[in-house]
Amino acid sequence: AVGFVLLIACANVAGLLIARGAARRRELAVRTALGAGRARLIQQLLTESLVLALVGGAPGMLAATWTQQLLISLAPENLPRLADVALDWRIAAFALIATIGVGALFGLTPALQSSKPELNTDLKDGGRGGTSRTGLRNVMVVAQVALALVLLIGAGLMLTSFARLRAVDPGFRVTEVVTVELMLPLARFDDTAQRNFYMAVHERLKANPITAQSAMLFPFPFGGGNAQAGLQVIGHPEKPPEQRTSGDVYSVSPGYLQTVGVKLLKGRDFNESDGPKSPPVVLISESAIKDFGGKDPIGEKIDMGDEFTVIGIVSDARRRSLDTPPRAAVYLPYTQFVLPYMGAV
Repeated sequence: AVGFVLLIACANVAGLLIARGAARRRELAVRTALGAGRARLIQQLLTESLVLALVGGAPGMLAATWTQQLLISLAPENLPRLADVALDWRIAAFALIATIGVGALFGLTPALQSSKPELNTDLKDGGRGGTSRTGLRNVMVVAQVALALVLLIGAGLMLTSFARLRAVDPGFRVTEVVTVELMLPLARFDDTAQRNFYMAVHERLKANPITAQSAMLFPFPFGGGNAQAGLQVIGHPEKPPEQRTSGDVYSVSPGYLQTVGVKLLKGRDFNESDGPKSPPVVLISESAIKDFGGKDPIGEKIDMGDEFTVIGIVSDARRRSLDTPPRAAVYLPYTQFVLPYMGAV
């Protein structure tokens, strides 16, 4: 988009330079009659176009310098490497090279066109320019319209894609939610210490009226780091690993479904009784129901390296990307499936 805008602006300036050259045809014809060679005329016209380009580029750099802090203040705080955004000598060098480049490139055609005056015609008052100049201006106009059309089509498609993206329901709450990532050093926290730490964090969050609706989880939606497990329903014909439904594994605390707006369709949610010494339990998403052969999954057991009892079915959610269908998911209680890195929501 930036490249197209630059090309449109350069084509516009080139067209103006051609028109200006046509208006100066008598002056250039007089210079030629007085002995100025074509190379001398091209040098003069290119110098003028380069000065014009530099006069345009310098305010652009000043505007970038003045608006840098404003743009940074408008950017999301979690934008990667936001603190590294700066204007330095590399940016200035690029801007200078680009300015000189477009000044020379788009000033060359008008210079070549204007450096061939028709002495017999141009020295006469009221003499009209040749058709070649008019044709070149028409080419510039056509190029501008074509570039602008491509730019408008691209912008329209981008806005349409953005509108469709915002209309996609990810299957969980995306507003009025704050997430905090936590990571414990393994050298100081074993499994028991990790579990106790996160349970204490969750209790303190629930005790605060501002964060009473809270939960622990890992991983975050769209955050990567998804563990996967092949689902094998115990009591059903065993499938080869490559034919099993691959479910994304999430470790969550009681209250997670309500906090993020995932619907409990059947069965029950995790509660405080689902502790580390309790029988392993699991929640499954809608997309995993097909593996149960039409039977009610509640109370069924699945094998994921250990035997888990299904206690509830939850709605699907798009947790990896918005342009792919929801994947099967299994939720384990964080007291039974503890990790050194978790987060609060």
